[in-house]
Amino acid sequence: MDYTEPIIIKSQDLQSNLEKISFGYPDLSFEKQCKGQEFRKAANQIIYDVALKTMSLIQNPDKTAIALAWRSSLPFAESFKEFGISNFIHFDISRDEETLQPVCTYISEIPEHIETIVISDPMLATAGTAKFMYENMDQENRNFIFTSLISAPEGIQAIQNIEKNHNSPIITARLDSHLDEKGYIVPGIGDFGDKWFYDLNINEYLNKLQQAQIINSNDKKLLIKRVTETN
Repeated sequence: MDYTEPIIIKSQDLQSNLEKISFGYPDLSFEKQCKGQEFRKAANQIIYDVALKTMSLIQNPDKTAIALAWRSSLPFAESFKEFGISNFIHFDISRDEETLQPVCTYISEIPEHIETIVISDPMLATAGTAKFMYENMDQENRNFIFTSLISAPEGIQAIQNIEKNHNSPIITARLDSHLDEKGYIVPGIGDFGDKWFYDLNINEYLNKLQQAQIINSNDKKLLIKRVTETN
């Protein structure tokens, strides 16, 4: 199939949830914006819809892995786990706010039997994170799918410009206008990770991910360190 254009999923419920996670940004203070439990509920439903569409393009879940950028991509894991995917690749990666370039300190092992990798990033802005993840995984004989909740045209273009990326699908729930001078999506929703993880019991959440075999004990230790530093 031809994937030269992004796949933008649409539904009435999806639009309602997008409006919920956008509430208050950027006009209201952070404290008055949608965040925490309300944000997680709406965002998780959007993620579920994105994952559902993604699964329609996957032929063999057993040979598919989800690549997750800590911490903001973690919410994708449970939806894909529900759809029968049990392989996850973790990147401890963040964006340098001055250079807008990704900084990565850890990449988990990539199982050799994997044929399809879904790169999940809730906000496809500059696409620096998604490109870094793609370029640091063996592309030979592997198919890639890029998923996000909200994308900017610049991020879509950046993915399509990857030299070795041959017609990989890009699935998103909303395509926004553009990036500002700081590399943030306009209109956007602000920092997805800050809002999704707001008031979350991180130990309880990570224990849940470990029990589901989405992360291991070493991942958990690194994530606790990452979240502590972020906060």
